[in-house]
Amino acid sequence: MMRRLPILLVAAFLAITLARVAQFTALHMRAGALGWLFAAGLGVAVYTASYWTRTATTRRAAGVALVFFVAVDSYFNFADTWLAADTSTPLIAAGAVLYGLFPTVSVALLGWLSG
Repeated sequence: MMRRLPILLVAAFLAITLARVAQFTALHMRAGALGWLFAAGLGVAVYTASYWTRTATTRRAAGVALVFFVAVDSYFNFADTWLAADTSTPLIAAGAVLYGLFPTVSVALLGWLSG
């Protein structure tokens, strides 16, 4: 069970990031169904790039890809939570930042751990 736990956590955090990115792209960018495909591709790309950073032959390329995919996914997750939260209170604004970035960073770290 403990060996499967990182994969189960990745699935949970991928579901969160998928829903947020798809919601943001659907509502604010008018992407419709393409937003869901974009969100799925982006979330899986974060995990995959992170996973391949553990292999010597792909480490550099995977690292570059990981930085790019994490930056883009984090932005969309952050934007979705920031727009939904009442950020006039500093404590809530800080929580929105953490709540927005946590799933993306979790998928990246768990992908690295799974590698």
